[in-house]
Amino acid sequence: EFSNSVDWTHLLVVQGDEILILPDQIKNTIDFLTLNPQTDFVNVISPLTSPNELEEFSIVKCTLKQNGSVLDLFRKSPLTCTQMNQLKVVHKITGLFAISSRAIQLYSQQNATHLETLESIEQLRMLELDLEIKTLFTRHNYPSVNTTKDVEMVEQILQTDRVQQEILREIL
Repeated sequence: EFSNSVDWTHLLVVQGDEILILPDQIKNTIDFLTLNPQTDFVNVISPLTSPNELEEFSIVKCTLKQNGSVLDLFRKSPLTCTQMNQLKVVHKITGLFAISSRAIQLYSQQNATHLETLESIEQLRMLELDLEIKTLFTRHNYPSVNTTKDVEMVEQILQTDRVQQEILREIL
């Protein structure tokens, strides 16, 4: 209903568990879409910072094609090379993305795919529909808030990270 009542080209999504997304990441995504309005889907990705993240189920991860778009999405790394090598090629999906009106209509007209349902990763449907998921890289790998441990990590970041402290001051 929303998509039919408002004139829009892209929907920018910041998932609710990504409370540490930076304003410049949002701006960079908007700037990218302004320069590339034909883009159907773009994800902001970041590096993984520890081998533990490769196995962390709550972190959606991806590998990339040669052109920098998403090759595959998964929760636990399917790669068999060493963890150090995996950290070079596996990236975190940050929970900030944009989708075109055309792509969201195509997405909404299709039923959930079997793989999407099994892995609980909605963006897998995009790949299965042969839509390219472009990426924007950010060096910041802030935790999503999915567990009590994540809350503790975010609280620690808010106490020690000057950028996050300034954003919090502006919000409050």
